[in-house]
Amino acid sequence: GGFGVVYLADDQHIGRDTAIKLLFAKWSENEQIDARFVQEARIAGQLEHPNIVIVYDLQRHPEGSCIIMEYIRGGNLCDCLRMAGRLPLDRSVSIVTDILHGLQAAHELGVIHRDIKPANILFGVRGEAKISDFGIAHLPSDRGGLLSDEDRHQRLGSPYYVAPEQWRGRGVDQRTDLYATGAILYEMLSGQRAHRLPDNSSALEVVKALGKNRPQPLGELCPELPAAVAEVVMNLLARDPEDRMETAAQARLALEVAAGVVAGQATGDLHTATSPSTDAEPKITDIIRLLLIDGVMAPAERIELYRRAEDLGVGRERVHQLELQVRQAMNIPTTDNADVDID
Repeated sequence: GGFGVVYLADDQHIGRDTAIKLLFAKWSENEQIDARFVQEARIAGQLEHPNIVIVYDLQRHPEGSCIIMEYIRGGNLCDCLRMAGRLPLDRSVSIVTDILHGLQAAHELGVIHRDIKPANILFGVRGEAKISDFGIAHLPSDRGGLLSDEDRHQRLGSPYYVAPEQWRGRGVDQRTDLYATGAILYEMLSGQRAHRLPDNSSALEVVKALGKNRPQPLGELCPELPAAVAEVVMNLLARDPEDRMETAAQARLALEVAAGVVAGQATGDLHTATSPSTDAEPKITDIIRLLLIDGVMAPAERIELYRRAEDLGVGRERVHQLELQVRQAMNIPTTDNADVDID
């Protein structure tokens, strides 16, 4: 782009390929652009996660500053969609699950990516999705951010995937990234973008379009999809962030349950109680295993667990018993943090 260039390089000392992102010297002299570049390296360097591109080093040279990072060989989601048009449900869910795993790690650090889009989703050699390019990410100053906290009100991002509050300059939080993830999932499943806007749309045109137009309901566009999956996507694309799920962990669990990844079959409405199922406890056990895969269960994840259990007719006390069994089987210490008020 106009600010720099990315090179493929051979690290002869270690014997591996790396990617080098060079910021041209003339832009290194711009205080704000240079701060964003350094912050990009700082953010990615702190996020050691399999679904985020690894940053090895930041170096300064007369020719400009450069970020040395992991070279990802599998291409990006933008090219994949350009060739395939749309992706199968299982592959789409797998990709978005990876994205949400990466976003959960970023959000726990206080980072809001602000530019989640297909071109910034890369694929590793095993097909795993990795989030790249934290160039316009927001990091609060009390978490080490180099820019003013007013930066969170900047109108930045890509028109097809930007959340309404982001372009209106009303500030961003983790739900802003969830909106963009929902837009990506909508596109993967339908082969169409949620909002049809020209790439060269001005900020004003984007704001007007996002304010007036709503995406066609995914269930209408793709009636063959499980209704619960379409509901998750449209929840993430809610115009008002208050109407979206709150965390990446919550969105990941809702999507996997809706798609049948956890339970083995798609369920009904995400928030409507259903009659008790004969295999409800195995389903809840599977969900608990998923939530404890990192060894801990966040409050938002526990809230979603209780909601799913209630939908399946499993009481909270029984959920606690099942969780204890799973923790023992996975050799994870028990916790006294199991009581969360969700009323």
